[in-house]
Amino acid sequence: MSNPASWRETLKDYKREVYCDYLSCRSFFDGASEASRQHVNWLFILTFPNGGSTALAKLLLTSPSTVSLTPNAEGQWLIPSMTRARDRWDENYSLSYRKVRAVWLDQVRKKTSGPCLVVEKSPPNMVRYDKLLSSFDGMKTDLITFTRDPYAVCASWHKRYDTDEMISNWSLPCDEGMPEFQRFEHLAEIWLRMARYILAARPHARLNLRYEDFTADVPGAAKSLSSEIEMLSDISLEAKVKVKDYPDQKIINMNDRQISRLSDEQRAGLTSGLSKDRDTLDALHYQIL
Repeated sequence: MSNPASWRETLKDYKREVYCDYLSCRSFFDGASEASRQHVNWLFILTFPNGGSTALAKLLLTSPSTVSLTPNAEGQWLIPSMTRARDRWDENYSLSYRKVRAVWLDQVRKKTSGPCLVVEKSPPNMVRYDKLLSSFDGMKTDLITFTRDPYAVCASWHKRYDTDEMISNWSLPCDEGMPEFQRFEHLAEIWLRMARYILAARPHARLNLRYEDFTADVPGAAKSLSSEIEMLSDISLEAKVKVKDYPDQKIINMNDRQISRLSDEQRAGLTSGLSKDRDTLDALHYQIL
């Protein structure tokens, strides 16, 4: 017998998708709503999953001018068809950008009626950022990239996701019985695949940030951001942020803590995988450990 909880979740997603379709159709005829969109500005952050972007987003959201579509600033979770396993990371997936526009603008309307900057950081945006930017024509859109050390990112993936999740989302070519060395070699290859997407977007970005530089000099990063994007001029540098299951704290570099969890075999597997594309690693100013 099928799992009742699974059926309920499927039905819930279906209802949400139907509502998203309704918003998409309504936007086609609602000229007044579309005319009011010009006060909405968008800041897309291209980032790795578990790449430290939550801390960045929480800092940006201390500005009274900013809003996020969801508590974690990832609008993908408003649209079920945007979060289907594998499809969400497929650059060729046929996504309805009219639907994305309609649903996200409807969410902005619920948040505020005044001028605002929407901070949006869904990691899969990296594979379709150009289409997303185009879908918000008539509104000001800005793009920044945010990268993080591969050893820290992969260590975080290992801690937070089980093998089935990584297989379904990223087509991780492994199973539970695969040796740790080979499993982490594949994780490094996934990091590199995502890094190449971000690297390709960097020439189109208003600003390119690294997690390491951001955490080392938060005031400096805030100054760079506000000089590029006027609506970020009143960020609170004293704010404490809550990230994942850590307590509220000032923004600090968590790389050493993440990397310290890696065994010698796991680290060796990452090094082997990363060594297959040193050019990408060098371009983003990261090194083999």
